[in-house]
Amino acid sequence: MSTSKKYEYISDASFFVSDYCFCHEKKAEFLKLNPKENTGTGGVVEISPRKGLYLSCANWTPKISMERKYCIPKEFVKLYFLENGNVTLIQNGKKKSIIQHGVNLYLNRPASGRVLYDAMTPICYVSILIYGEYFDKIATVFPKNDLSLEDVFLWMYKDYNTPEITRVFMQIREKMIDGITSAVYYESKTLEILSLISQRHCLKQQHNYENTYLTISQDELYILKNVDKVIRQTPLCPPSIEELCKISAMSQTKLRELFKKVYGVPLGRYIQQCKLEHSLILLSGNSLSITEIAEKLGYTNTSKFSAAFKKQYKKTPSEYRAST
Repeated sequence: MSTSKKYEYISDASFFVSDYCFCHEKKAEFLKLNPKENTGTGGVVEISPRKGLYLSCANWTPKISMERKYCIPKEFVKLYFLENGNVTLIQNGKKKSIIQHGVNLYLNRPASGRVLYDAMTPICYVSILIYGEYFDKIATVFPKNDLSLEDVFLWMYKDYNTPEITRVFMQIREKMIDGITSAVYYESKTLEILSLISQRHCLKQQHNYENTYLTISQDELYILKNVDKVIRQTPLCPPSIEELCKISAMSQTKLRELFKKVYGVPLGRYIQQCKLEHSLILLSGNSLSITEIAEKLGYTNTSKFSAAFKKQYKKTPSEYRAST
């Protein structure tokens, strides 16, 4: 696989190579990209285990603000876990949107737009880019699983930022950092993520998720989504219930009732789940001890953190750290 034309036009590497002249070289099955000294520090690695499938792992810091202009005539699906970075998407002249940290799903119909990266802000992510030819392969091998490109483009419910899916992205990142080149591994993890998202989508349909909103106004739904956004943006120090009531302009009773109706879990439990989800990221590194992580997340002691973590993930924080 060459490092020239094939990468310059169809994978994530195209932006870095063609627009910002990143240095790039092929090592084993990986394409490794590094910014020039005046552009940034760190780097990006990419692997293509099968035609139409590209996985990227990035950990770099731009020294200058960057703008990527794109015009992509092909349909594709992009799944990505943004761990850190200020990234803005402006698509087809629409109002700009800030890419949220966590798991994101992007369905690309032929489109043009811009992606903006802030200067001096570290960018860390794992992405999976899937074109139609790879979905054709999946549909042939698993014809009854509703995983064709057409099926995926029907996914309407797009909140897939769950601990279970996050964990698979973290596993992919660790293997890429370790230099593992197994095509079987990366394909299996891609299928695992697609399967988890498909299951989540189907469950929402089965529970008639959209009908939940029949007794909730659009204004109330917008407010609840804003409450969710605030909680996810501050997992280390989430707002108190009183603060969330002020943000939503609702009483505690109404906020708790509507939140559970839309999100399926009590508000307090949801906040704890977001904390535990963030702990997966902290545990994947070695800069903080488990005691320090427990303190950062607001637990009074390590034992309470460990008990909550094990209840959620069926293993202790120490066991999870060892497995990653």
